[in-house]
Amino acid sequence: MGNNMIETQNKRNTFGFSTNLLKIIAMICMTFDHVGYMMESYFTRVDIVQVAYVFRIIGRITYPLIIFVLIEGLMHTHNIKKYISRLGIGAFVIYLGITLGQVILKENFGYEGNIFLSLFLCAVAYYFMFYSKKRWLVVLPIFAFLISFGFIVLFAYKFYLISDFAIFPFLNGLFCQYSLLTPALFFGILGSYKLYDHLIAKRLKNDDLVIAFKQTPDYQKSKNAVASILIAIIAVICYLITYLSIYEGGFERINDCVLQTYMLISTIFILFYSGKVGYKNKITQYGFYIYYPLHMLLIYLVFWLMFGI
Repeated sequence: MGNNMIETQNKRNTFGFSTNLLKIIAMICMTFDHVGYMMESYFTRVDIVQVAYVFRIIGRITYPLIIFVLIEGLMHTHNIKKYISRLGIGAFVIYLGITLGQVILKENFGYEGNIFLSLFLCAVAYYFMFYSKKRWLVVLPIFAFLISFGFIVLFAYKFYLISDFAIFPFLNGLFCQYSLLTPALFFGILGSYKLYDHLIAKRLKNDDLVIAFKQTPDYQKSKNAVASILIAIIAVICYLITYLSIYEGGFERINDCVLQTYMLISTIFILFYSGKVGYKNKITQYGFYIYYPLHMLLIYLVFWLMFGI
């Protein structure tokens, strides 16, 4: 009886954004962001710069969606080692692209970071926390984030210049993109989920009721709300950091905190996440891995043809 009721509820509550649709939205917003970044770099007209900034605001939707989808993927994957290995391969490919690009073009790309390395470290941390007997090893990916952030601080505040390091082109692809924002979102959402599960167990006081509730759409909606609240809190923190009395531009070079406040927009999509994967095939499974380096290359080529970068 209970199982039939749950199945009926699941059928009635299929409306919303699927995992694959969230990925597509994230890719579209990411493209706007990167186009806007290049426009800011190579246009000086005020109207064009304003359009570029709007593009970058749209881009702030991307990363919370990526982290949210990553967590959902890790929680529901049937083979976490394969999942992690895909992210690891993606990180290595991006590293090679950044390194070869700098070596061949004989210029530094700055310290924008390797997004797949950030996601890979998150996935490794998840594995240590929930699959490994040696949970203390979770400190390793956390330490990697902190080291990356430390080096970025040195460059951001001009304690050292990129030109001071001859091997910088070979290290650049090892920076974690979004510095501390990545672990803040990832561990923050995970921690919020765990706290919510604890409150459910405390309130229902029955394992069977807890298991039954977790199979209903209401549980997914609640998780969406919890993740959205966490994202909103981090967005507010970014806003406050921007206007602290000690803020003098350094944080902006690490992570544009003014822009990051607009990550709040992503909660609109997360709140309506259905918990469903959506249409799935090899293209949808590997599309993001392929699209990321491909669209970066195409955008760069377009601006290279326009400006001879």
